[in-house]
Amino acid sequence: MADGKVSCHGCNGPIEGVYITAFGKEWHKEHLKCNVCQHDFSDRPMYEGKDGKPYCKQDYISTFAPKCEKCRQPIVGKVLHALSKIWHPHHFTCSKCDAPLVGKGKYGMYKGLPYCTLHTPVALKQMTKEEEEQQKLDTKAKLKEKQEDLLTQMDLVRNSLSLSLSLS
Repeated sequence: MADGKVSCHGCNGPIEGVYITAFGKEWHKEHLKCNVCQHDFSDRPMYEGKDGKPYCKQDYISTFAPKCEKCRQPIVGKVLHALSKIWHPHHFTCSKCDAPLVGKGKYGMYKGLPYCTLHTPVALKQMTKEEEEQQKLDTKAKLKEKQEDLLTQMDLVRNSLSLSLSLS
């Protein structure tokens, strides 16, 4: 509206005659449409998006509502924040048995996933084959080290016995 004329926010063209004001901006009637589906608002409510553009309810929700970590769908209504993620409260369940975790107080986490107290130890025991092989190698190395320590101690005892026998 630099020269006193009204401009349409949808097409930036001049508006002569009747226009619609929505979200503090002027629009040609035919240009006030949902930013996603392009439907007009003659039979549905409109919502202003965080970007200042008009949206129908369905597209506003799918564009701006937080998404559930488990189902990836928009969350409308109660939101649960847990493990630095957002969930539908009914989707915050044990990753092993699907038991609800909301209101249970205690739950565990393994690799970013929630587990009930019964299955947290099971989850922690789950290892990749690579982790299992590394654990076996580490165990073998520790056993070999202990065996060498025992042999050294036995040699010390044997030497000390033979030394004390020869002194007597």
